[in-house]
Amino acid sequence: MKTKPFSAGFASTATLAATALFLFVGLTGVNASLILSANDERVLYVDNQMTFVEEPGVGNVTLLDFSTFPPTAGTIHNVPVTVIGPPTCVALVPGRPLAILTSAMVTRKTDGDFRHEYDSRVALLDLRNGGKLIGLFETGLQPSGVAVTPDGAIAWLANRAEGTVSVMLIGEEKLVERAKTKIARETDSLSHVEISPDGRFGIATLTEAGGVLVLRIRGNGVPRVSDRLSPGGKPYAARFLPDGSGFVVADIEKDEVLHYSFANGTARLQARLPVGRIPEGIDVSPDGEWIAVSCFDGGNLTDPEHPKFGEPSRIYFLRRTEEGFSPAGAVEIDGAPQFAVFSADGRHLAVSNTGRQRLSFFELKDGGYVDTGHFLPLDGEPVAAVGSR
Repeated sequence: MKTKPFSAGFASTATLAATALFLFVGLTGVNASLILSANDERVLYVDNQMTFVEEPGVGNVTLLDFSTFPPTAGTIHNVPVTVIGPPTCVALVPGRPLAILTSAMVTRKTDGDFRHEYDSRVALLDLRNGGKLIGLFETGLQPSGVAVTPDGAIAWLANRAEGTVSVMLIGEEKLVERAKTKIARETDSLSHVEISPDGRFGIATLTEAGGVLVLRIRGNGVPRVSDRLSPGGKPYAARFLPDGSGFVVADIEKDEVLHYSFANGTARLQARLPVGRIPEGIDVSPDGEWIAVSCFDGGNLTDPEHPKFGEPSRIYFLRRTEEGFSPAGAVEIDGAPQFAVFSADGRHLAVSNTGRQRLSFFELKDGGYVDTGHFLPLDGEPVAAVGSR
Protein backbone atom coordinates (compact mmCIF):
# COMPACT_ATOMS: atom_id res chain seq x y z
CA MET A 1 0.00 0.00 0.00
CA LYS A 2 1.19 3.51 -0.71
CA THR A 3 -0.08 6.97 0.07
CA LYS A 4 -1.14 9.46 -2.59
CA PRO A 5 -0.73 13.22 -2.84
CA PHE A 6 -3.80 15.40 -3.08
CA SER A 7 -3.91 18.38 -5.42
CA ALA A 8 -5.87 21.59 -5.18
CA GLY A 9 -6.56 22.15 -8.85
CA PHE A 10 -3.72 21.48 -11.29
CA ALA A 11 -1.25 24.04 -10.00
CA SER A 12 -0.30 22.91 -6.50
CA THR A 13 0.31 19.60 -4.76
CA ALA A 14 0.27 18.78 -1.04
CA THR A 15 1.55 15.69 0.74
CA LEU A 16 -0.99 13.75 2.77
CA ALA A 17 -0.88 14.66 6.42
CA ALA A 18 -1.15 11.10 7.71
CA THR A 19 0.68 7.89 7.00
CA ALA A 20 -1.07 4.88 5.52
CA LEU A 21 -0.84 3.08 8.85
CA PHE A 22 -2.57 5.91 10.71
CA LEU A 23 -5.32 5.87 8.10
CA PHE A 24 -6.79 2.62 9.36
CA VAL A 25 -6.05 2.74 13.08
CA GLY A 26 -9.41 2.65 14.87
CA LEU A 27 -11.38 1.60 11.80
CA THR A 28 -11.59 -2.09 12.64
CA GLY A 29 -15.13 -3.32 13.08
CA VAL A 30 -17.07 -0.33 11.80
CA ASN A 31 -15.12 1.00 8.78
CA ALA A 32 -15.73 4.54 10.10
CA SER A 33 -15.93 7.05 7.22
CA LEU A 34 -14.49 5.07 4.34
CA ILE A 35 -15.08 5.36 0.62
CA LEU A 36 -13.56 2.65 -1.59
CA SER A 37 -12.78 3.33 -5.26
CA ALA A 38 -12.13 0.32 -7.53
CA ASN A 39 -9.72 1.22 -10.35
CA ASP A 40 -9.29 -0.58 -13.69
CA GLU A 41 -5.65 -0.81 -14.90
CA ARG A 42 -6.50 -2.59 -18.16
CA VAL A 43 -8.13 0.21 -20.13
CA LEU A 44 -7.52 3.85 -21.03
CA TYR A 45 -9.77 6.44 -22.66
CA VAL A 46 -8.40 8.31 -25.66
CA ASP A 47 -10.66 10.90 -27.31
CA ASN A 48 -13.57 9.43 -25.33
CA GLN A 49 -12.94 5.93 -26.68
CA MET A 50 -11.96 2.98 -24.52
CA THR A 51 -8.63 1.41 -25.51
CA PHE A 52 -6.72 -1.49 -23.99
CA VAL A 53 -3.42 -1.01 -22.17
CA GLU A 54 -0.64 -2.90 -23.94
CA GLU A 55 0.93 -4.01 -20.66
CA PRO A 56 -2.09 -4.05 -18.35
CA GLY A 57 -2.03 -4.21 -14.59
CA VAL A 58 -4.44 -6.27 -12.53
CA GLY A 59 -6.38 -3.47 -10.85
CA ASN A 60 -6.39 -1.78 -7.47
CA VAL A 61 -8.63 -0.36 -4.76
CA THR A 62 -8.13 3.09 -3.22
CA LEU A 63 -9.32 3.53 0.36
CA LEU A 64 -10.23 7.04 1.51
CA ASP A 65 -10.85 8.04 5.12
CA PHE A 66 -13.26 10.99 5.28
CA SER A 67 -12.96 11.54 9.02
CA THR A 68 -10.93 14.58 7.91
CA PHE A 69 -10.88 16.55 4.68
CA PRO A 70 -9.05 16.20 2.41
CA PRO A 71 -9.34 12.52 3.20
CA THR A 72 -6.29 10.38 3.81
CA ALA A 73 -5.84 7.71 1.18
CA GLY A 74 -4.00 4.49 0.40
CA THR A 75 -4.12 1.76 -2.24
CA ILE A 76 -4.39 -2.03 -2.22
CA HIS A 77 -2.75 -3.32 -5.38
CA ASN A 78 -3.20 -6.44 -7.51
CA VAL A 79 -6.96 -6.70 -7.06
CA PRO A 80 -8.91 -7.65 -10.24
CA VAL A 81 -11.08 -4.71 -11.37
CA THR A 82 -13.01 -4.19 -14.61
CA VAL A 83 -14.85 -1.27 -16.16
CA ILE A 84 -17.51 -3.61 -17.57
CA GLY A 85 -20.69 -3.65 -15.50
CA PRO A 86 -22.43 -1.30 -13.10
CA PRO A 87 -20.37 0.76 -10.61
CA THR A 88 -21.86 -1.33 -7.78
CA CYS A 89 -19.37 -4.23 -7.88
CA VAL A 90 -17.81 -3.34 -4.51
CA ALA A 91 -19.38 -3.51 -1.04
CA LEU A 92 -18.29 -2.91 2.55
CA VAL A 93 -19.20 -5.56 5.13
CA PRO A 94 -21.21 -3.92 7.95
CA GLY A 95 -19.57 -4.11 11.35
CA ARG A 96 -16.46 -5.84 10.03
CA PRO A 97 -13.19 -4.51 8.52
CA LEU A 98 -13.84 -6.30 5.22
CA ALA A 99 -14.84 -5.46 1.66
CA ILE A 100 -15.96 -7.56 -1.31
CA LEU A 101 -15.22 -6.80 -4.96
CA THR A 102 -16.43 -8.75 -7.99
CA SER A 103 -14.53 -9.16 -11.26
CA ALA A 104 -17.04 -9.43 -14.10
CA MET A 105 -14.58 -9.52 -16.98
CA VAL A 106 -10.93 -10.29 -17.62
CA THR A 107 -8.77 -8.91 -20.44
CA ARG A 108 -7.09 -11.40 -22.77
CA LYS A 109 -5.04 -10.99 -25.93
CA THR A 110 -5.96 -13.32 -28.79
CA ASP A 111 -4.40 -13.16 -32.27
CA GLY A 112 -2.80 -9.85 -31.39
CA ASP A 113 -6.02 -8.18 -30.21
CA PHE A 114 -7.26 -7.55 -26.69
CA ARG A 115 -10.81 -8.35 -25.71
CA HIS A 116 -12.95 -8.73 -22.61
CA GLU A 117 -14.00 -12.24 -21.59
CA TYR A 118 -16.18 -13.45 -18.74
CA ASP A 119 -14.51 -13.70 -15.37
CA SER A 120 -15.83 -15.60 -12.35
CA ARG A 121 -13.80 -14.29 -9.42
CA VAL A 122 -14.64 -12.30 -6.33
CA ALA A 123 -12.09 -10.71 -4.00
CA LEU A 124 -12.20 -10.46 -0.21
CA LEU A 125 -10.26 -7.49 1.23
CA ASP A 126 -9.03 -6.87 4.78
CA LEU A 127 -9.13 -3.13 5.51
CA ARG A 128 -7.03 -3.21 8.68
CA ASN A 129 -3.47 -1.90 8.97
CA GLY A 130 -3.35 -0.41 5.51
CA GLY A 131 -5.44 -3.08 3.79
CA LYS A 132 -4.62 -6.28 1.93
CA LEU A 133 -6.11 -8.80 -0.46
CA ILE A 134 -7.15 -11.87 1.54
CA GLY A 135 -7.93 -14.00 -1.49
CA LEU A 136 -9.84 -14.61 -4.70
CA PHE A 137 -12.78 -17.02 -4.78
CA GLU A 138 -14.79 -18.60 -7.60
CA THR A 139 -18.43 -17.75 -8.25
CA GLY A 140 -20.71 -17.63 -11.31
CA LEU A 141 -20.04 -16.13 -14.73
CA GLN A 142 -19.68 -12.36 -14.94
CA PRO A 143 -20.25 -11.47 -11.26
CA SER A 144 -21.36 -7.85 -11.29
CA GLY A 145 -23.35 -6.05 -8.58
CA VAL A 146 -22.79 -7.12 -4.97
CA ALA A 147 -24.73 -6.52 -1.75
CA VAL A 148 -24.21 -7.59 1.88
CA THR A 149 -26.81 -8.34 4.57
CA PRO A 150 -27.01 -5.80 7.44
CA ASP A 151 -25.51 -8.32 9.88
CA GLY A 152 -22.43 -8.72 7.65
CA ALA A 153 -22.84 -12.48 7.37
CA ILE A 154 -23.92 -13.03 3.75
CA ALA A 155 -23.16 -11.47 0.38
CA TRP A 156 -25.24 -11.65 -2.79
CA LEU A 157 -23.47 -11.59 -6.14
CA ALA A 158 -25.37 -10.94 -9.36
CA ASN A 159 -23.94 -13.32 -11.98
CA ARG A 160 -24.89 -11.34 -15.05
CA ALA A 161 -24.13 -13.96 -17.73
CA GLU A 162 -26.08 -16.67 -15.87
CA GLY A 163 -29.08 -14.85 -14.41
CA THR A 164 -28.16 -16.32 -11.03
CA VAL A 165 -27.46 -14.96 -7.55
CA SER A 166 -24.62 -16.52 -5.58
CA VAL A 167 -25.24 -16.53 -1.84
CA MET A 168 -21.81 -16.30 -0.20
CA LEU A 169 -21.00 -16.86 3.48
CA ILE A 170 -18.49 -14.23 4.61
CA GLY A 171 -15.72 -15.64 6.78
CA GLU A 172 -12.66 -13.91 8.18
CA GLU A 173 -10.38 -15.50 5.60
CA LYS A 174 -12.66 -16.73 2.81
CA LEU A 175 -15.95 -16.57 0.96
CA VAL A 176 -17.95 -19.78 0.65
CA GLU A 177 -20.86 -20.18 -1.76
CA ARG A 178 -23.80 -21.48 0.27
CA ALA A 179 -26.18 -21.59 -2.70
CA LYS A 180 -26.75 -20.34 -6.21
CA THR A 181 -30.29 -19.56 -7.32
CA LYS A 182 -31.52 -18.66 -10.77
CA ILE A 183 -33.83 -15.64 -10.86
CA ALA A 184 -33.57 -14.52 -14.50
CA ARG A 185 -32.68 -15.62 -17.99
CA GLU A 186 -29.08 -15.32 -19.18
CA THR A 187 -30.18 -12.71 -21.74
CA ASP A 188 -31.99 -10.54 -19.15
CA SER A 189 -28.66 -9.03 -17.98
CA LEU A 190 -29.01 -9.34 -14.21
CA SER A 191 -26.88 -6.30 -13.40
CA HIS A 192 -27.28 -5.57 -9.70
CA VAL A 193 -28.83 -6.84 -6.49
CA GLU A 194 -29.62 -4.80 -3.37
CA ILE A 195 -30.65 -5.86 0.13
CA SER A 196 -33.10 -3.80 2.19
CA PRO A 197 -31.87 -2.08 5.39
CA ASP A 198 -33.88 -4.51 7.55
CA GLY A 199 -32.41 -7.53 5.75
CA ARG A 200 -35.79 -9.03 4.87
CA PHE A 201 -36.08 -8.16 1.18
CA GLY A 202 -34.04 -7.39 -1.89
CA ILE A 203 -34.33 -6.07 -5.41
CA ALA A 204 -32.60 -6.99 -8.65
CA THR A 205 -32.28 -5.08 -11.92
CA LEU A 206 -32.75 -6.81 -15.29
CA THR A 207 -31.22 -4.34 -17.72
CA GLU A 208 -32.02 -5.97 -21.06
CA ALA A 209 -35.43 -7.23 -19.92
CA GLY A 210 -36.59 -3.82 -18.64
CA GLY A 211 -37.51 -5.31 -15.27
CA VAL A 212 -36.94 -4.96 -11.54
CA LEU A 213 -37.46 -8.00 -9.32
CA VAL A 214 -38.62 -7.84 -5.70
CA LEU A 215 -36.99 -10.58 -3.65
CA ARG A 216 -37.83 -12.15 -0.30
CA ILE A 217 -34.96 -13.50 1.75
CA ARG A 218 -35.38 -16.96 3.22
CA GLY A 219 -33.90 -17.98 6.55
CA ASN A 220 -30.79 -19.36 4.87
CA GLY A 221 -30.17 -16.08 3.06
CA VAL A 222 -31.33 -17.37 -0.33
CA PRO A 223 -33.60 -14.98 -2.27
CA ARG A 224 -36.80 -15.91 -4.06
CA VAL A 225 -38.72 -13.74 -6.49
CA SER A 226 -41.95 -12.41 -5.00
CA ASP A 227 -42.84 -9.77 -7.61
CA ARG A 228 -41.73 -8.53 -10.99
CA LEU A 229 -41.96 -4.84 -11.85
CA SER A 230 -41.92 -3.85 -15.52
CA PRO A 231 -40.89 -0.20 -15.82
CA GLY A 232 -39.35 -0.73 -19.26
CA GLY A 233 -36.16 0.95 -20.37
CA LYS A 234 -32.90 -0.42 -19.02
CA PRO A 235 -32.77 -0.47 -15.20
CA TYR A 236 -29.15 -0.62 -14.06
CA ALA A 237 -27.78 0.57 -10.71
CA ALA A 238 -30.16 0.73 -7.72
CA ARG A 239 -30.10 1.76 -4.06
CA PHE A 240 -32.50 1.45 -1.13
CA LEU A 241 -33.34 4.57 0.86
CA PRO A 242 -31.66 4.42 4.29
CA ASP A 243 -34.95 4.08 6.17
CA GLY A 244 -36.15 1.28 3.88
CA SER A 245 -39.23 3.24 2.80
CA GLY A 246 -38.33 2.98 -0.87
CA PHE A 247 -35.62 2.50 -3.45
CA VAL A 248 -34.34 4.26 -6.55
CA VAL A 249 -33.23 2.80 -9.86
CA ALA A 250 -31.21 4.45 -12.63
CA ASP A 251 -32.54 3.77 -16.15
CA ILE A 252 -29.67 4.07 -18.65
CA GLU A 253 -31.99 4.01 -21.69
CA LYS A 254 -34.72 6.47 -20.70
CA ASP A 255 -32.29 8.71 -18.78
CA GLU A 256 -34.38 8.85 -15.65
CA VAL A 257 -34.48 7.75 -12.03
CA LEU A 258 -37.34 5.55 -10.90
CA HIS A 259 -38.49 6.20 -7.33
CA TYR A 260 -40.46 3.35 -5.73
CA SER A 261 -42.09 3.33 -2.32
CA PHE A 262 -41.61 0.06 -0.46
CA ALA A 263 -43.47 -1.52 2.46
CA ASN A 264 -43.75 -5.18 3.54
CA GLY A 265 -42.39 -6.40 0.24
CA THR A 266 -44.72 -4.28 -1.90
CA ALA A 267 -43.20 -1.75 -4.29
CA ARG A 268 -45.12 1.07 -5.99
CA LEU A 269 -43.75 3.46 -8.57
CA GLN A 270 -43.95 7.00 -7.19
CA ALA A 271 -42.15 9.03 -9.82
CA ARG A 272 -40.02 9.02 -12.94
CA LEU A 273 -37.43 11.76 -12.51
CA PRO A 274 -35.54 12.94 -15.62
CA VAL A 275 -31.75 13.23 -15.35
CA GLY A 276 -28.86 13.38 -17.84
CA ARG A 277 -27.81 11.03 -20.59
CA ILE A 278 -26.83 7.53 -19.38
CA PRO A 279 -27.19 7.63 -15.58
CA GLU A 280 -24.45 5.10 -14.93
CA GLY A 281 -24.36 5.36 -11.15
CA ILE A 282 -26.65 6.38 -8.31
CA ASP A 283 -26.13 6.94 -4.58
CA VAL A 284 -28.31 8.11 -1.68
CA SER A 285 -26.96 10.25 1.15
CA PRO A 286 -26.92 8.59 4.59
CA ASP A 287 -29.74 10.87 5.83
CA GLY A 288 -31.85 10.08 2.76
CA GLU A 289 -32.12 13.76 1.79
CA TRP A 290 -30.05 13.69 -1.40
CA ILE A 291 -29.63 11.46 -4.44
CA ALA A 292 -26.56 11.86 -6.67
CA VAL A 293 -26.82 10.51 -10.22
CA SER A 294 -23.65 10.29 -12.31
CA CYS A 295 -24.52 10.90 -15.98
CA PHE A 296 -22.28 10.78 -19.03
CA ASP A 297 -24.18 13.45 -21.02
CA GLY A 298 -21.59 14.41 -23.67
CA GLY A 299 -18.60 13.08 -21.77
CA ASN A 300 -18.17 9.86 -23.75
CA LEU A 301 -19.52 10.86 -27.15
CA THR A 302 -17.45 10.55 -30.33
CA ASP A 303 -20.19 11.36 -32.87
CA PRO A 304 -20.11 15.10 -33.68
CA GLU A 305 -23.69 14.85 -34.96
CA HIS A 306 -25.05 13.90 -31.55
CA PRO A 307 -26.93 16.83 -29.96
CA LYS A 308 -24.90 16.48 -26.73
CA PHE A 309 -21.52 16.17 -28.44
CA GLY A 310 -19.00 18.48 -26.81
CA GLU A 311 -21.01 18.87 -23.61
CA PRO A 312 -19.43 17.87 -20.28
CA SER A 313 -20.57 15.04 -18.07
CA ARG A 314 -22.67 16.00 -15.05
CA ILE A 315 -23.76 14.86 -11.63
CA TYR A 316 -27.50 15.47 -11.25
CA PHE A 317 -28.98 15.93 -7.80
CA LEU A 318 -32.41 15.06 -6.47
CA ARG A 319 -33.57 16.33 -3.08
CA ARG A 320 -36.24 14.96 -0.79
CA THR A 321 -39.52 16.86 -0.59
CA GLU A 322 -42.83 16.17 1.12
CA GLU A 323 -44.01 14.49 -2.08
CA GLY A 324 -40.86 12.45 -2.72
CA PHE A 325 -37.83 13.78 -4.61
CA SER A 326 -37.38 16.75 -6.92
CA PRO A 327 -34.55 17.91 -9.23
CA ALA A 328 -31.99 20.01 -7.33
CA GLY A 329 -29.49 21.09 -9.97
CA ALA A 330 -26.38 19.59 -11.54
CA VAL A 331 -22.62 20.10 -11.56
CA GLU A 332 -20.25 19.63 -14.49
CA ILE A 333 -17.63 16.89 -14.32
CA ASP A 334 -14.40 16.32 -16.22
CA GLY A 335 -14.29 12.88 -17.82
CA ALA A 336 -17.13 10.35 -17.80
CA PRO A 337 -18.24 9.76 -14.21
CA GLN A 338 -18.93 6.14 -13.38
CA PHE A 339 -19.96 7.04 -9.84
CA ALA A 340 -20.62 9.75 -7.27
CA VAL A 341 -20.62 8.49 -3.68
CA PHE A 342 -21.50 10.29 -0.45
CA SER A 343 -19.28 10.27 2.63
CA ALA A 344 -20.74 8.78 5.83
CA ASP A 345 -21.74 12.21 7.18
CA GLY A 346 -23.13 13.35 3.82
CA ARG A 347 -20.93 16.45 3.78
CA HIS A 348 -18.76 15.33 0.87
CA LEU A 349 -19.15 13.56 -2.44
CA ALA A 350 -16.39 11.58 -4.18
CA VAL A 351 -16.76 11.62 -7.97
CA SER A 352 -14.91 9.51 -10.54
CA ASN A 353 -13.25 11.40 -13.37
CA THR A 354 -13.12 8.27 -15.51
CA GLY A 355 -10.96 8.93 -18.52
CA ARG A 356 -8.73 11.18 -16.40
CA GLN A 357 -7.65 8.56 -13.82
CA ARG A 358 -8.57 10.63 -10.80
CA LEU A 359 -11.23 11.47 -8.23
CA SER A 360 -12.69 14.90 -7.55
CA PHE A 361 -14.52 16.02 -4.42
CA PHE A 362 -17.57 18.13 -3.68
CA GLU A 363 -18.79 19.64 -0.42
CA LEU A 364 -22.27 20.51 0.82
CA LYS A 365 -22.48 24.30 1.19
CA ASP A 366 -25.41 26.70 1.18
CA GLY A 367 -27.92 24.04 0.22
CA GLY A 368 -25.97 22.41 -2.60
CA TYR A 369 -22.80 20.50 -3.49
CA VAL A 370 -19.89 22.59 -4.78
CA ASP A 371 -16.47 21.67 -6.14
CA THR A 372 -13.75 21.76 -3.47
CA GLY A 373 -10.94 22.09 -6.02
CA HIS A 374 -9.23 18.98 -4.63
CA PHE A 375 -8.54 15.92 -6.72
CA LEU A 376 -6.70 12.64 -6.24
CA PRO A 377 -4.65 10.99 -9.04
CA LEU A 378 -5.15 7.23 -9.29
CA ASP A 379 -3.35 4.22 -10.70
CA GLY A 380 -6.07 3.31 -13.18
CA GLU A 381 -9.57 4.38 -14.19
CA PRO A 382 -12.08 4.69 -11.31
CA VAL A 383 -15.03 2.49 -12.26
CA ALA A 384 -16.91 1.55 -9.06
CA ALA A 385 -17.20 2.77 -5.47
CA VAL A 386 -18.99 2.35 -2.16
CA GLY A 387 -19.16 4.42 1.01
CA SER A 388 -19.62 3.37 4.63
CA ARG A 389 -22.98 4.03 6.27
